[in-house]
Amino acid sequence: MTPFLKQIATLFYDRHGNDITDICFVVPNRRAGVFFQYYLSEVAGKPLFSPTIITINELFEKLSPIHVADRVTLLFILYEKYCELNPSAESFDDFIFWGEMILGDFDDIDKYLADAQQVYTLISDYKEVDERYDYLSEDHIKAIRRFWKDFNPVGNYEHKIAFVSLWRLLYPLYESFRSELRSQSIGYDGMMMREVVENLPSVDVLKSYKQIVFVGLNALSKAEENLMKYLRKEGLADFYWDYDSPMVNDPDNRASHFVRSNKSNFPSLHHLSVEETEVTQFELIGIPSAVGQTKQLTKLLENLHEGGDGSALKTAVVLPDESLLHPLLYAIPECYNVVNVTMGYPLKDTPIAALLDLLLTMHRSVRVVRGESMYYHKYVLAILNHRYVKSLSPDAVAEWSTFIVKNNKVFISPTLFESDSSLYSLFSPMTEGLTPTKYLKNVIRIIQQALTKDVGEDESNEPTSSIAIEKECMY
Repeated sequence: MTPFLKQIATLFYDRHGNDITDICFVVPNRRAGVFFQYYLSEVAGKPLFSPTIITINELFEKLSPIHVADRVTLLFILYEKYCELNPSAESFDDFIFWGEMILGDFDDIDKYLADAQQVYTLISDYKEVDERYDYLSEDHIKAIRRFWKDFNPVGNYEHKIAFVSLWRLLYPLYESFRSELRSQSIGYDGMMMREVVENLPSVDVLKSYKQIVFVGLNALSKAEENLMKYLRKEGLADFYWDYDSPMVNDPDNRASHFVRSNKSNFPSLHHLSVEETEVTQFELIGIPSAVGQTKQLTKLLENLHEGGDGSALKTAVVLPDESLLHPLLYAIPECYNVVNVTMGYPLKDTPIAALLDLLLTMHRSVRVVRGESMYYHKYVLAILNHRYVKSLSPDAVAEWSTFIVKNNKVFISPTLFESDSSLYSLFSPMTEGLTPTKYLKNVIRIIQQALTKDVGEDESNEPTSSIAIEKECMY
């Protein structure tokens, strides 16, 4: 069966030839854009200038006078405005969790063009009613809960009043935050989209294209719908939906709600050739643990490779949890010498982040005994048992770990490690000359050198792809 993106590439190249460069294709993400470009080159069979291929977010950026700021910048500005409205505000560290949620709410409100004042007024009124009726008897509460299941009047009244007052801050915070961002010509995705659809006549920049073709989108926000409707009205837009699957078109499938809506509101100008749908086969294998799934994957990949029909080259592995990326890299058979990793991996879950966290915890718990800085054995042993530290001096680490356990050492002096310069660098007390920043950079440099040495001497059994990712995380 021909891939959907290849069908689109074939359709438009057959109709426009080299003039396809005058068309702008809007795809859901950059990965889809890469594949579309590949299929287009395959269909053309010769060099040609590529058409504009952008994501839906990049399309809005083209039309917006503001640019999207990074998450950290947005959080700092949000906290600054929050402190202006709430003099008793908590610290920034405590605010980050709520700040992320508030940013997400603001983004959704703008993407769906909701009235922020009405939204937050309704929510604060709801919370006030929910929190102020703690004088009711149990029978009254049960009676109300028959109609209002989330009703929960139990708890500290003062805390509830504070909670309601926080909800009342959100609309003023929304207005103040957006005003500050606008003054700096920056914003977040939802704000950028709202600015564009509220000033639709300003999209003349897109009229330099012969056509704007939306390819493979699905659940659209209100802002995206409004822009697409405007472009359709101007005669610029065309739309294509990857909805051939019978499961997607099944009226009992919730996804079909978007299918019917999108097909009705945004029909295609040209019809794709109808191909016989292949019957998809599924095999379910029950594995009791997540890591066990990656072990089973080794056998499946080996069988695909031994089949020799090329199916191994067209195999995608989709993980339910990003924390499984490292176990997966260890599970990939050696016969696969090229692996394309397209998912993100959080730095906080990496081995180097765990080591730095242990080291900082150890230094924060330092105790001065008879004028000498001493470390608690629990943290010292945890650091010595970390695989990066073991790789520095395996024999010395094993010897010192045994010494600490056998002699029941509770507090450990850094001088114990003086005979090994690399290990001593990890346990050196922080001084005015050795700031936390210098200390941590030095630790990363030492680990990087150890990993590079292992790869160079071919002493490591770890997959090269895994080591490359770990070195990238350290960088």
